[in-house]
Amino acid sequence: RLAAGDAGEESSDRQALISAISGLDDAQAKDVIEDVLKLAGIAPVGGRTVEEVAERLIEQAELTSSSVPKAAAKLISDFLAVSGTPQEGIARIRALTEGSGVSIEAAIARFERRLELSAKAGVDLSRAHFATGFGRNMAYYTGFVFEFRVPDLGADAMICGGGRYDDLLSALGSPNSIPAVGCAVGIERLLAAVSKEKGQ
Repeated sequence: RLAAGDAGEESSDRQALISAISGLDDAQAKDVIEDVLKLAGIAPVGGRTVEEVAERLIEQAELTSSSVPKAAAKLISDFLAVSGTPQEGIARIRALTEGSGVSIEAAIARFERRLELSAKAGVDLSRAHFATGFGRNMAYYTGFVFEFRVPDLGADAMICGGGRYDDLLSALGSPNSIPAVGCAVGIERLLAAVSKEKGQ
């Protein structure tokens, strides 16, 4: 399937080869593909020549590499690397997006308001950690996600996790759109954290 130059998405070998030739000029890419086919003992199929296979893979590599402009890819990469205190995160995001043509000020304002309300409710934000790359495994979350951790518990450090899921109830059949937020608490982990706090 690799030699046909049109293997399906499940072909990790094909994807790896496409990644490897991205950025090479056509002549270099053809040399690499020829060498790979020879080393693997793969012969072109369907009457295609090595050159035709190479051209097909080069075309796919160009489509892959040109799907996201480099400037946009760097902005996304830098954004997902933001990590620190909530205030450090906000400052870094503002610095990244300034002059980029991307405006997420409304989302930042909501986040700042959330921090303000959390502080008023007694949450010690000096112990909070913010990371743009953080996410939860459930696909129904539509906004802010969070977790509470007790590092002393090691592998069981996360005692609570949740977030906002405004579309979940509608997806479950509700005729009305109902904004919602919730979390799950690991009772045994919470008890372990309380016991550790009390020195038991």
